[in-house]
Amino acid sequence: MFVRPQDNRRALDVLEEAGFATQETDQAWLYKALKDDVLVDVVFRSSGSVVLDKEMVARARRATVAGAEVPVIPAEDLIVIKALVFKERAPRHWYDALALLQRTDLDWGYLIKRALAYDFRRVLSLLVYARSEDRAVPAEAIQKLFEAGGDA
Repeated sequence: MFVRPQDNRRALDVLEEAGFATQETDQAWLYKALKDDVLVDVVFRSSGSVVLDKEMVARARRATVAGAEVPVIPAEDLIVIKALVFKERAPRHWYDALALLQRTDLDWGYLIKRALAYDFRRVLSLLVYARSEDRAVPAEAIQKLFEAGGDA
């Protein structure tokens, strides 16, 4: 569950009231809740200091999860997050991002905007790799991120 930093304690309290055992795992970014083999990560800051913001909320889509309709952050934001959080010891994030790039309904302008707001180089490397694997990544998206780099 991705929540605004100011809502992290409230989210944990709600889970505790629902019978979950809760833990303030890492004050910088993560709390956890567990009940009957159901583990909920309450993430309030992702790598690259990505936080849930108004733009993400406004662009969220609705999805049914375990019978409940919930807001889901945009695929474009999740691609940026996955590119930023990728580490050699956790390659699943890279592959998650590549899978998300298979979507045909991505808003490439928004993806570029979000990449530029955080670490565009990570997203650029992901997009270049995706194209090398024949994924449908527009050349213009790569060009815009490359040009934004300038001296970086």
